[in-house]
Amino acid sequence: MDWHAQEPPARHPLHATAFDNFELKLVPVFRHFIAAFRGQGLNAAHRGYDAASVAFGPATGLQIAHRFSATVMGLHQFGKPNLEVHDPLNSQDQHFLTQDELLFFEMIHYMRRNATHAAKGAISTLTDGRMDAGFMHEALTFARDHGVGVKRQTVPRPKLRLVKA
Repeated sequence: MDWHAQEPPARHPLHATAFDNFELKLVPVFRHFIAAFRGQGLNAAHRGYDAASVAFGPATGLQIAHRFSATVMGLHQFGKPNLEVHDPLNSQDQHFLTQDELLFFEMIHYMRRNATHAAKGAISTLTDGRMDAGFMHEALTFARDHGVGVKRQTVPRPKLRLVKA
């Protein structure tokens, strides 16, 4: 028997959460970004952007992923070192959250509803009690830009014109 084997991370069913569709679409993006920041390379980051593009459409998805990556990077840099996150490529875990994933999305959920006070417990647990100003700024900026009831801005497609000289 292997006494050093780690316990598998907790599995919280996604369907049992209060997260909205926008937040649920961010779960695979989050997992790919964490994998990239943990050294799994540019392919993991690229898969995160791809997941956002598929979930939200190309123009909007890339904007969301860009802003979200800064929040996830802040968590990776200033969060607890042993953050438990499901493997983004494991299809058996796609409908479940670890405890740390649940806390992260709880934080995002409350911040997007301008209820940051309700997110304090999740933030404290995720960061081992260290409130980093940079991480908080990125999370609050993401929440402001993608808050509940906020009209989404998309980049208009470029229009090509034929110009004769």
